[in-house]
Amino acid sequence: MTASPSLEDLCKDEAAIALGYSGYANKQTYAADTIAEAKCMQGNNEWKNTATQQFVKFGGDSTANQALCVAPYTYSTVTCANVLTELKANKLHPQLAALCCGEFAGATLPSSYEPLKGSDSELLASGEVTMSLFTDSGCNTTKSQAAAHDFGEIYTVTPHVLGACVEGPKKQGVYMSMTACNSTHANMNGFVKSGCKNSYFFGAVKIPLNTCVEGTSPANNTAATYYKAACTGTAPTEKIIVSKITTTLAGLPANPTATQKADIKRVYETTALAQYKLGLGDDTLTNIKESHSYTGVLADARRRRLEEAERRRLSTGEATAASTFSVVVPLAKAQTVSNSLGSSTDFSAATFQSKVVSDLQADTATASFANNITATAVIVNEEPAICSGETCSTDSSTATTGGSTSGASEMQGLAGLTALVAVGVALLM
Repeated sequence: MTASPSLEDLCKDEAAIALGYSGYANKQTYAADTIAEAKCMQGNNEWKNTATQQFVKFGGDSTANQALCVAPYTYSTVTCANVLTELKANKLHPQLAALCCGEFAGATLPSSYEPLKGSDSELLASGEVTMSLFTDSGCNTTKSQAAAHDFGEIYTVTPHVLGACVEGPKKQGVYMSMTACNSTHANMNGFVKSGCKNSYFFGAVKIPLNTCVEGTSPANNTAATYYKAACTGTAPTEKIIVSKITTTLAGLPANPTATQKADIKRVYETTALAQYKLGLGDDTLTNIKESHSYTGVLADARRRRLEEAERRRLSTGEATAASTFSVVVPLAKAQTVSNSLGSSTDFSAATFQSKVVSDLQADTATASFANNITATAVIVNEEPAICSGETCSTDSSTATTGGSTSGASEMQGLAGLTALVAVGVALLM
């Protein structure tokens, strides 16, 4: 009989990898009964918060929540002890794992995230978004913000400074950050923890600008409500460029000692950074951030006995190294640097994997067991992206047990971002 997934399983780097990341940074395991998500449901209907009564969906206090959630509603929770089970059943968003195990190392926004499009001069990355409520379809007669509580802080907290992190609508434990604007939309990201770090990102909406839009009618506000958003600011001066490398290493010692692991990682990380710098083609770029994570025989996480037994049976071991590099560059240099990374022979997969092997074989600490090591690398250079606030960086500048891939999935089993903006016209990306 297979044991149910445990909190220990959830907080292994292997679990983070299965969620589309490469490990955890500054890993910390919270108590098994820590509440990742709380629910107060009547059938398919969620409890609706009022101005004085707030049910906190993420990271809430169990006693206070249960006091609000009374018949005909039913109270339930997903604790850290059963987050992994729920994730496997596709009922939760992956970022809830970070609430139980700490941030994903070097986490960038997922590949499914689509930043606003537009020319560099059209996009605004610093400035503010103002939100206003109205009673008519022409947005001529203003409406009291307090009268539409269920529309949430997206309206009552105004203006929104681009890049700032504020508590989200209806005080559900959701936080939001307006990141950028173009001529037609403002982008707002949602997070399940204060600070709006990329590890806790769970989705985004694009809010129409300078357009009168009808929203839903909250339970405590039956009159129709319309809203209009506007954005003012300045064009960005920087872009962030992210490169991600996945390297499969074969022919390693089947059961490397702690010293051997440390030496292999040291040589690999030194080589990876050197080749990345060559790929940039610009010695003036010094604000490089990097993170690395490892699976297989180089993993730091505790392993199941079966995995250990299998590795003892083998004469050689395999491992995967996942690395994320990012650099914030002046706008004028962004495309040149991006082109250099994509065309550089020094930063090609073929050169990278060859250099990793040759350096392992040349280093005095690894040479004795490196003769049979092979490496296969895949390098992905992302397009330069406008950034502001937290999106101008990865969550962790350095980490030996984590990195970031960009495959975090979109929300499934969560009430989308309608709960985030609390309007029926929210546009999901």
